[in-house]
Amino acid sequence: VYEGRIHVYNSTCSTFFAPSDLSGIHGMCHEYIHSCPMWRNAGPCYDCVFIVTNPQSEDMSSLDVAHILCFFFIQVSRNPLPMHSYSLV
Repeated sequence: VYEGRIHVYNSTCSTFFAPSDLSGIHGMCHEYIHSCPMWRNAGPCYDCVFIVTNPQSEDMSSLDVAHILCFFFIQVSRNPLPMHSYSLV
C-alpha cells in the first residue's frame, strides 16, 4: 500500500531521436503529450501514443496504440530524489 503523495499533471514533453527527421538538432525531436480533462474550455484532450509491446520485432507490429489518461509521479522514499514518473493508459 502506497501512503505517500501522488502528484498528477496534464502534460509532459518527450524527447527522442528520429534519424529520418533531421529538422531538429541532428534528428533530436520533442513532442508534448497531453492528458487534459478540459482542453481550452472545449472538452477533454487525451493524446494517443505508441507503446512497444514486442521489443524483438523491428516493424510496426511491435507497437500498440494507447490513450494517455493521466500522468503522475510519486516519491518512493523519504529522500526527495528520485521521483518516479508514470502514465496511466
